[in-house]
Amino acid sequence: MQIIQISLSIVALLIGTTSFAQDKIYKVAGDVIDAKVKKIEEKTITYKRFDNPDGPEYVISKDEVTKIQYQNGSQENYSTIATKPKADNTNTIIVERKRTSLGSLLIGDGSSNILNEEIPHHKLGRNIIAIAPILLTENGNVGTCISYERLLDADGTFDLYLPVGITFINNNNNSSNYVNTAPDHYTSYYFSPGLKIYPRGNYGKVRYALGPSIDISGGKKLETSTDNQGNYYYSLKDQFVMGVMMNNSFNLFPTTHVYIGIEFNFGFSYINQVAGSNAGTQGLVQFALKMGYRY
Repeated sequence: MQIIQISLSIVALLIGTTSFAQDKIYKVAGDVIDAKVKKIEEKTITYKRFDNPDGPEYVISKDEVTKIQYQNGSQENYSTIATKPKADNTNTIIVERKRTSLGSLLIGDGSSNILNEEIPHHKLGRNIIAIAPILLTENGNVGTCISYERLLDADGTFDLYLPVGITFINNNNNSSNYVNTAPDHYTSYYFSPGLKIYPRGNYGKVRYALGPSIDISGGKKLETSTDNQGNYYYSLKDQFVMGVMMNNSFNLFPTTHVYIGIEFNFGFSYINQVAGSNAGTQGLVQFALKMGYRY
């Protein structure tokens, strides 16, 4: 009989101990979860409901929890851990940037370097359309162009580049030595499909790019000739040029949609036909100041 009484007492004691062997999770919203904490990670807490110990595991963010009170009476507070570092880091960044000079921003230690500053990829579009109100080519010709760019990879390293332009060639060679008068100006057109390569990716405030392109242009060329009597004549002839160029561009992205670029491209022709005849190799040069929209 005594053995039965002792056994029942032990069972009652175990049941009583188990009923109090629970953890309490206090949420920011004010409610309390009776639980058995299984795992605590950097940002989450995994637990089982105390009233269903064989049921599924639940996961809650530490940002939703103020404290955990364990079954042995100890507790962990999370309210200050979740908010204090964020405020401290924000304040630190503000102080550092106020003390940073323009020179250190451009060529500084890297942590506060504009050249190293990246913009989140999801905030930047992969397309850029731009116009060059100022375009200069070989022989001092002046014109304008529009261009379209499309990022080809997720890192923004490779960029399809499609510029189309027109140049207006002014004639300053009219002279009394010529029998006829040359036109005051004439036009030429070009298309230069190519590839821009951003060594450090395209997702930043300031980026340099280079790459090859094929230059295809056509239009008129002013030539002079003489007859048997020594008379000089002007004549406009059709010209077709195809060559290769190396693109160099300095690209600025002050906001998520604004684009400003400076380009200097140079190369040479391997086809240069004037009125169907080979006119020999010529140098190719383009300089452009561009403004555009990124989307």
